[in-house]
Amino acid sequence: MYKVVPITSNKKKLYWCEYPIEKGRGNIDKDSKFKFDQIARVSREKILYKIGIADKGMLNALSKYLKIEANSIDRLAA
Repeated sequence: MYKVVPITSNKKKLYWCEYPIEKGRGNIDKDSKFKFDQIARVSREKILYKIGIADKGMLNALSKYLKIEANSIDRLAA
C-alpha cells in the first residue's frame, strides 16, 4: 500500500488544503498543485502512472505548510 497525494495542473486558484508546485520540481512538466484533501491509500496495482515525486525541498515546504494550517486550526478552536 502507498499513501498518495493527487496532483492537478489546474493552478488557476489555490484553495485550502492545496499547495503549489512549480514546473520542473519532482519531474512535473507544468505548474501544478498538491490536493491534500484527497490523500488516499492505494495498492500498487491501482496506480496507473506516476506524474512525479516530491523532492526533499518540496517535502520540507509541505511540512511547514501543514504546520501553519494546523496552528491556524488550533487558534480557531481555542
